[in-house]
Amino acid sequence: MVKQYAVFSSKHPVLHWMFMLTFLLTMVVSSYLLLETEQLAYIGGMALPVLPFILFARASNYKKKYL
Repeated sequence: MVKQYAVFSSKHPVLHWMFMLTFLLTMVVSSYLLLETEQLAYIGGMALPVLPFILFARASNYKKKYL
C-alpha cells in the first residue's frame, strides 16, 4: 500500500497536497472546537488523520529511496 501511494503521489502531486491539507485542516478545526466547546466528541477529528499521516510519511521515505 505504501508503494502504491508513493507512485500515486508522484503521478498526482496536486491530489496528494489536497489530501494533506484536508487532514491538516480537520486536525486544526477539531482542535479549535475541542478548546472552544470542551466536548470530547471532537477528539475523533484529531485522531482520524493520524493513520493517513503515517501512510504519507512512509510513502515519502519510499519515494526518496526508490523513485
